[in-house]
Amino acid sequence: MSTEEPSKCCVCGEPTTKRCQACAQSGVDLFFCSPEHQKLVWKHHKEVCGPNAHPFRYPPLSQDEVGELLALEDAPVTEQHRSEILASCPTVTDGASLIGIAIGKAALQQPTLGKMIEGNWGVPTGRFAEFLQRLSAPLAVGYSSPAAASVSNALFWLRHEISLHKQEICANTFDAFIRTPFWTNVSQFDNIPWAYTSRPKDFVADAPELSVYRHRIVVLASLAVRRQHQPDEVPIAFLQYAFEQVHAALGDLTPRLSRAETLSAINPILEDLHDFGIRLL
Repeated sequence: MSTEEPSKCCVCGEPTTKRCQACAQSGVDLFFCSPEHQKLVWKHHKEVCGPNAHPFRYPPLSQDEVGELLALEDAPVTEQHRSEILASCPTVTDGASLIGIAIGKAALQQPTLGKMIEGNWGVPTGRFAEFLQRLSAPLAVGYSSPAAASVSNALFWLRHEISLHKQEICANTFDAFIRTPFWTNVSQFDNIPWAYTSRPKDFVADAPELSVYRHRIVVLASLAVRRQHQPDEVPIAFLQYAFEQVHAALGDLTPRLSRAETLSAINPILEDLHDFGIRLL
């Protein structure tokens, strides 16, 4: 699909009127100047293209992710882990969100990760593995339904748990990035606008700006993975432009923060990509 007014290719930044038609039908504009540039990110973009482009819905857990979580079932919930989770909790005032956060905080008192997750998501005791397998299957409800939103939220937080564990056991953030499943890496970026330090009071979970931010993350992470395996196909300039677009989208999500504040929020994630050649803005 083409538009009359040119925008910029989300891979290279060149002017173009061509955009992903399936995403446009869901209200998200992602421009690609050529089929070749779209193919650079298609492996992962296709999983969130079309009907689940907006509201953005995470794809099911991969079997690698299920395996990572099963291996963590009996891992103790440390005080450091509790602190990191609590730091990610947004400040909310509506009743439903307050109840959800209260349930989550109570679950944090469980001794193991498996029991904590069971408590947080209302999973019957001893059904942790079954819960994970359900989340590895394709969604059986409409992408815009409340149930789909709940599933996508669970997928995000489970991946965040994997990410925290990888950061604890790996030598550095770059090592953690390359040893972590793709969608788990995406969740690291996704955690930023949810944090209470950056979330605006009128933040809406299915805001168009959040979907755009997530798609920008997918483009950046896809290019980083592609460069790792096929460096000649992805110049550093592509990664730099994609990162700048992620930062711009974060700014749209957090308009009350200054540029310096949004850079401070995203800088820890930037360390993961530093060895790919991305520079701080």
